Amino acid sequence: MKDLELVAWNPQTRGGDFHIAASRYPIDRWRAVLPEREGFTLLEHLEHSYSAVEHVGSQFAADPSDVNKERFKAAERRWSDARVAFANYSRKVQSSGYTQMVLREEREQIRRDVMRHPVTAMKRLRLNARERKSAG
Repeated sequence: MKDLELVAWNPQTRGGDFHIAASRYPIDRWRAVLPEREGFTLLEHLEHSYSAVEHVGSQFAADPSDVNKERFKAAERRWSDARVAFANYSRKVQSSGYTQMVLREEREQIRRDVMRHPVTAMKRLRLNARERKSAG
């Protein structure tokens, strides 16, 4: 997901580039399994916003009227909003995954300590719990 975010923030990225980067993942299968996932909805909005900006941009280049200028600005705003929403979601997911990994490693460390030195580990755990209660 991080590489999709990096592709999205690259200023030279076009809709086709983003589609190629997104097609590396079995997203269609995930969509069928998880139809209401926020990330896939945001990814879909981002994919569609690229093509909308390119389409409206070509219309504006062909006919630079005020109406087409407003449509182009609106498409760019939707693209920017979709990009920011997907980046925020991506960072949130990556952060929660990192937190889960750290907590899992802490649990494994506690388990190893209790197996190696049960009395010392239990004293340390009680002291840490007491310090957390007094600090909280």
